[in-house]
This record gives sequence, structure tokens and C-alpha cells, in this order.
Amino acid sequence: MLAVDEIDAGDALALATRFERQWAYRGAQALFWKPPLLDGAQIHDAYLPSSVARPFERRGFLRVDGRTNGEPLSLVVTQVADDRARRIRDTRFIRTQLRACRTRTMLFMRVSAARFHLDDLHFACVSQMRTGSSRIYAREVGILADEELEVSPSIGHALVLRCDGRS
Repeated sequence: MLAVDEIDAGDALALATRFERQWAYRGAQALFWKPPLLDGAQIHDAYLPSSVARPFERRGFLRVDGRTNGEPLSLVVTQVADDRARRIRDTRFIRTQLRACRTRTMLFMRVSAARFHLDDLHFACVSQMRTGSSRIYAREVGILADEELEVSPSIGHALVLRCDGRS
């Protein structure tokens, strides 16, 4: 699976078509997966609360529910605003959505706040970029290894995880 941030809808469609992947998109974020990896995928999307001062700046919250190896799995992609006032509103929304998600979950998130914890919701930060704001959180998903790779100078870095697929 692949989560991409700051991508245009047309570019997401082009990637999905070129590499023959299922995909979901909302608010400059996309999630790609191979059909056998996530069976019976159901897509839930929403926009994070917008600011009155910035009504056209829309950030998305995307959740894909499916089954892998016969067990339920949710994949979530979202981002948190940089300024404190909007970050608080975004965090409340995200935490409410994650509480409603009762399955094994992988959360791909861009957050610039140094302290952002989801321990009380049983999420652990399993990977974080050294020079960026991308993080991956997991709940009840076994992580075998993680690393940060430089994809290319124009694209930047990628977080890569290997999961065992079991709780």
C-alpha cells in the first residue's frame, strides 16, 4: 500500500491507472493498494474542519476499511494544520474518527507538531521522518522493520514499513 500527501486528483488517478492499483482520494491525499491486499474495501472520506479565515483550504480525512488475511483492517490518511488554533480543531476531529474505528489500523499522517500522541487510543508511532513531518501510527499491526528512503531529489523521502499482517 502507498499513502501520498500533496497530490492532485488527476495525478492520483494517473498513478493508480499506470500501476494497476485501487485508490481513494480526498483533500490532496491519496491511498493506493493492490486488490488482493485489501478485500472488500469501503471508502469513507471527509474534510477536516475549515477555518473561517481560510474557507478554501480544505484538508482531507480518508479511511479505507477492508479485510486482509481474513481480518478487518482500516487504513487512514490525514494531515494536521501547522498553526495551533487549527491544529487543535483538526486533532479533535481526527481523534473522534479514530475512536469510532474499532479494527486494526494503520494511520498515515502529516503533522508538524513535535508532540502528537495517540497512546490513549492504543496507537504507536512506528515510523517518523527524520527531516519531515510524515509519521505512521499503527494499532494492533505487527511491524517487522521500518526505514526512510530518499526516492529522488525532486520527490523527496519515503517511509517504508514491512508488516507481518497479523495482530
